[in-house]
Amino acid sequence: MMLFMKLHLKAKLTSLVMLAIVGLFTACKKYPENDLWFKSPESAFKSGKLTAFTVDGADSIPMWNAIYNTYPYNGFPAQLPFNISDAFWRIDNKYDIIESTFGDGSYHFFSNKKYIYIYFKMAVLTNNQPPNYNIFYTAESNWKILRLTKNGIFRIQRTYNNKVYEMEFD
Repeated sequence: MMLFMKLHLKAKLTSLVMLAIVGLFTACKKYPENDLWFKSPESAFKSGKLTAFTVDGADSIPMWNAIYNTYPYNGFPAQLPFNISDAFWRIDNKYDIIESTFGDGSYHFFSNKKYIYIYFKMAVLTNNQPPNYNIFYTAESNWKILRLTKNGIFRIQRTYNNKVYEMEFD
């Protein structure tokens, strides 16, 4: 009888451990669309180019290209035609710095690294003309991380003025 109770208890503990392991791997996705299992967000967040920018699902890259290809920017930074997707974004993970042709700033992860705070100041472009718009829409912003992969694909989302903004860097 005692042996039967020990085996029964052992079987229950084994089942409980297996259930916990399966639950860990299926329910603990930090980002909705990720393949980042055993890598920190800081090491996965890399430098790259802006590959997608949407506002309420509409592609906004043509709008930014139009802004920087007309007066007063006239093809900033002195090339025609300007394409925002060609601009390189450098991320310094050691000092949490973001640098681009457009300006520079800083960032940090928060809320269990599910969100990122970005401070970004646009650079004075041509003819000492300060930019009218910030690429992140405000100098300081909080973005939800939708995707962060070990290959460095980074997708963020923000709601501002009742519009949903999404940016993806690769």
